[in-house]
Amino acid sequence: MKDLELLNLIDGVFAYDTGCGSGISDSILREQLKDRLISSTEENSIYPDVLKEYVNKTLMKPEYSFEDIVEFAKWVEKFLKDDQPNSYRLQMEGLGEG
Repeated sequence: MKDLELLNLIDGVFAYDTGCGSGISDSILREQLKDRLISSTEENSIYPDVLKEYVNKTLMKPEYSFEDIVEFAKWVEKFLKDDQPNSYRLQMEGLGEG
């Protein structure tokens, strides 16, 4: 998976989990993203760089705020720890456990 594909996948999954209906809900793509981020964390390679690049290219635009960056950081942490697909989205909608 190339970096641009990875950035687009992060964007789509994050968008879906935070309530955007046009985001990515596909469980296979979600697992591929999680596997890629977790494996790169263990290899100490692309994980921090890709997330930093995502923040710089996406969340640093004028239409986003500091709160959006904080929300993204919380999402990444929960996404990588959680085995339940879409649990972050359910939590945001008040339907899941906190």
